[in-house]
Amino acid sequence: MLTKLTPEQEQLMTTVRDEWINTALYSPAPNFKKVKKKAEWLYKFAGLKKPLTIVVDSPLALQHAANLICGSQVASQVYSQVRSQVYSQVDSQVRSQVDSQVDSQVYSQVYSQVASQVRSQVASQVDSQVDSQKIKFFDTAWDCLSWRSAWAAYYDYYQRIGIAQNNNLPKVLAWLKTGVFYAIMLDKACIVSSCPAKIHFDDRKRLHSTTGPAIAWNDGYRLYFVHGVPFTSTDHATFFSAEKKSAKEVLAIRDVDKRTAIIQAYGLAQFLEAMPAYKLLDELTTTSDVDGQPIHYRVIEFQPSPNRTHRVVQVECHTTHQPSILGVERTKQTEKCMGAIASTWGMSIEEYKPEQET
Repeated sequence: MLTKLTPEQEQLMTTVRDEWINTALYSPAPNFKKVKKKAEWLYKFAGLKKPLTIVVDSPLALQHAANLICGSQVASQVYSQVRSQVYSQVDSQVRSQVDSQVDSQVYSQVYSQVASQVRSQVASQVDSQVDSQKIKFFDTAWDCLSWRSAWAAYYDYYQRIGIAQNNNLPKVLAWLKTGVFYAIMLDKACIVSSCPAKIHFDDRKRLHSTTGPAIAWNDGYRLYFVHGVPFTSTDHATFFSAEKKSAKEVLAIRDVDKRTAIIQAYGLAQFLEAMPAYKLLDELTTTSDVDGQPIHYRVIEFQPSPNRTHRVVQVECHTTHQPSILGVERTKQTEKCMGAIASTWGMSIEEYKPEQET
């Protein structure tokens, strides 16, 4: 049993992680002949008849193609066979062998960037657009890059260091390496879509662009995100394609997530200072409980209209150092930073004594 990795094996984790992130997000359009060959093997492996293979560009085109073909979904049958004959056998070989280290540095990091930041965001937008177009929504198969890239990286790593031994694992990995980002597996057809043609992230690896779509496919399908928050193309153009909107216009946005994303994109400090009748009441610098770096707090008042005065406390995440704004009541306590923060928890300054802030 392997209990400690060599320096070369530790370096390989980074290599495998980056390879699968690049495969999942930046692969070129799938080669039809290769996809067809691998799809036919996958269906045969699952005990299914040879499917019609269809390759489209985007996840929305994938849904339209499935609506044209229709038929019964067989993804669970394919996954069940792959799970029992490949993944489960590999699991029994690799579990308890430096598993937590490989899990955190390979699986978790690929999953975070591909699945949680891209797949879930795109799927949500496609789902709503399919619903608006009054067509049936088909669940995507698990055996595609958007779902399986993290597991692929995990098993591939163990395969490369000689622990995972399974004759079918290389074939499953080869199927994913064709660049199948999404797939819908029907009894009549295996329909797959390409990886994005363009994709942009912010420094926290969230889908993000203020200059155009954050993610786009070759057929023209595109989605707009700012710091991970979805925008319609119209809203994106309104707030980012022309000159910046005023603080009053931004504060009038009802959607809290969109409002926060716009403020962050505009620059929090500049945004606050541009507010009407801006007044700094208090500021405080402390040290992060997480990494020891400086943490900044400010209490600010502003007047969005002559008869309205708002007070907010600007706080900073101890982990990511991303700033945010919390509204507070205008009381004597909230004139100071710690009193304002305590008030957001419904506490007095004497009651607010956290053991650790994150």
